[in-house]
Amino acid sequence: MNRKILVIEDEKLLNDTISSFLTYSDFDVVSAYDGKSAISKAKECKPDLILLDVMLPGIYGYDIAKEIRKFSEVPIVFLTSVEDQESKDKAFKSGATDYLSKSIDLEILVEKINKILG
Repeated sequence: MNRKILVIEDEKLLNDTISSFLTYSDFDVVSAYDGKSAISKAKECKPDLILLDVMLPGIYGYDIAKEIRKFSEVPIVFLTSVEDQESKDKAFKSGATDYLSKSIDLEILVEKINKILG
């Protein structure tokens, strides 16, 4: 059985690109495009790992992570273009497992996911 990844990214093209690459890399992928659906999908699909953007419509990624931490210890990897130290600190305080730049190579992203999932 493949590992399940929840990709929470509001930019459809980027979400589709990441999801397609992860599917190609033998992951099952579920996508969410906003905070409200992200939390409900995290509860419903019980992913093995979550890729989470910071800037989302409706709710910031930090708040999504805090909500998810109320019911799950799933690894949460922030994948974002917000790269200042304050944002990184806020992400880890909200429950992040890792914090990566959106400019990351997708093959390296898959390597990091595999390392986190063991």
